[in-house]
Amino acid sequence: MEELLCPWNAPTFLIFSENIPPLLYYSHFLAIIAALLVGIYVFVKTQRSQSSQLLLSLFGLFSLWGILDIIIWATNRTDVVMFLWSLVILIEPVIYVIGFYLLHMFIYQRYPGFTVNAVIGVLLLPLIALIPTSLNLIGVNTYDCVANEGPLALYYTYILETLFTLGIVVIAFEGMNIAKDHAEKVKIVYFMVGIIAFLLAFTSGNIIGSITEDWELTQYGLFGMPLFIAVLAYLIVHYKVFNLKVFGAQALIVSLVILIGSEFFFIQSDTNRILTAITLIITGAIGINLIRSVKKEIEQREHIEKLAGELQETNERQEGLIHFIGHEVK
Repeated sequence: MEELLCPWNAPTFLIFSENIPPLLYYSHFLAIIAALLVGIYVFVKTQRSQSSQLLLSLFGLFSLWGILDIIIWATNRTDVVMFLWSLVILIEPVIYVIGFYLLHMFIYQRYPGFTVNAVIGVLLLPLIALIPTSLNLIGVNTYDCVANEGPLALYYTYILETLFTLGIVVIAFEGMNIAKDHAEKVKIVYFMVGIIAFLLAFTSGNIIGSITEDWELTQYGLFGMPLFIAVLAYLIVHYKVFNLKVFGAQALIVSLVILIGSEFFFIQSDTNRILTAITLIITGAIGINLIRSVKKEIEQREHIEKLAGELQETNERQEGLIHFIGHEVK
């Protein structure tokens, strides 16, 4: 059977194609690299805690989605588009589910109960079962390699994502009601806003693409991932989420390096390449020194706090001893 091809050449290394707008590489690779670096870093530094496992799963699945989306843009084969487009449709609601689990673990330090898991399974089952059918994808246009989506992709996936978003809001408010102090409530609010902002930005481009068939808009939604990482970095530094101490400085430097390095995708002249490379090297060198100084400052502060705590304990023991002696004297 002859393969149906779209009107451009086959991609190089699956992802480099004349059909891809340059900005798409920037939006996708920036989000993918930032997500993987942060996810792996938190996973390793927290000794593979359950929260970090969920975070890495969320970032890993998002990165897989981004890579598949690039391949869909690059390929000129309609059969590849049909297969990968179906996978992308399946991955999107699962990312919402992991976001729900992540917030639940963040608040309650455990996974949801059997009933909640069963409801999620029932909601996902039709999507999994009907992915290979025409209810999901009807076909692919050969003139632009864009899939014609059926009711499953056009409606049911977005219904699922809406329900999971509402679930995130519900457990966030429940968590704020049981929070012990104001700081705990603020952490929950920030985490909820960060997750929802990322999910909505992630989905908004796809919704617009499904309605208008202008799929170039989907690339702008991926900037929701760096936004979520920024919120996560703030929580880690200010509220010591995941018990990471130097993360803020490291996240800042890594983000700057990624942003500067990603400019190589657009640079046309050799002079600009040299200047960008010099800037990248200088930023990296300054960043390493900054991280070392921040780490040293944190260690000194922790040492001072430890001494202050020991002094407080000594004073309390002395006060107790004085009260005891006074009582015995009386």
